[in-house]
Amino acid sequence: MKKLLPLTLALALGWTGAAFGQAPGAANGDLVSPGSNSWILHTPDNDGRSTLYLAPSSNGNGAAWDWNRQTQFRNTGNVQFSGKVGIGLDPDYIGTLSLAVEGTIGARGVHVRAFGAAWPDYVFLPTYRLRPLGEVAQFIALNHHLPDVPSAAEVEKNGIDVAAMDAVLLRKIEELTLHMIELQKQNEALQERLRKLEH
Repeated sequence: MKKLLPLTLALALGWTGAAFGQAPGAANGDLVSPGSNSWILHTPDNDGRSTLYLAPSSNGNGAAWDWNRQTQFRNTGNVQFSGKVGIGLDPDYIGTLSLAVEGTIGARGVHVRAFGAAWPDYVFLPTYRLRPLGEVAQFIALNHHLPDVPSAAEVEKNGIDVAAMDAVLLRKIEELTLHMIELQKQNEALQERLRKLEH
């Protein structure tokens, strides 16, 4: 099975016109494509040939290899890319993204590590300033969206950060909860006054 993977990749790359062979200076068992746009398929002996490395030439003549741009195919079934990955689009044009998909992604679950996005438990601290509902109403009348929530135009232009947006939405839910608690207190106080007036 370990020999099948290099052979499969060699055949696949050979189909594109790159004939692989042994090259001077290459380790025993390495497959190297000739020409100025040379590539090496490398499975070093010292790791038990558990990983296959695919790397381009760093000097254009196939005598040295740019291991900073390697792709690793591991016998666990895992693949590690050193650069960006684009599915349905050119990875050279995806900006700072590591992975970009032109289309829909399907998954049974998504785990987002929200580094840098403060989770809004601070809303329940005594020092937090809860906007009065009248102030919120004025903001909505002027801007047509909630305070601290991006507008439709901003989302269309920049997209959204899922972790940051979840934190914003939770903050709004927590603020609404605090307003409802306050309204409940006011309602109970009014009911108590009404009972006193009726007696």
